[in-house]
Amino acid sequence: MIIDVHTHLNNYDKNRSIPLTERLGNLLQNMESNEIDCCLVLTSYYVDEHRPSIKEVIEATKDLNNIHVIAGISYLDFKEQELR
Repeated sequence: MIIDVHTHLNNYDKNRSIPLTERLGNLLQNMESNEIDCCLVLTSYYVDEHRPSIKEVIEATKDLNNIHVIAGISYLDFKEQELR
């Protein structure tokens, strides 16, 4: 079994808006062509039109049992909360 432990569904081309469903489709195609059995999608702590929220990624992948989601956090935000 091959597990890719570092994948993203972010869109890094700021000049082109690619829907989350298309990015997910690309990930699934790449997994299949590279014989990846399972992957971990790391979300971003920063959310905008190019970086989907944790909720959006979970919703998009909820029926796929070979993709698991790991929530991204900001160390600075975490540190600020720890100090409170």
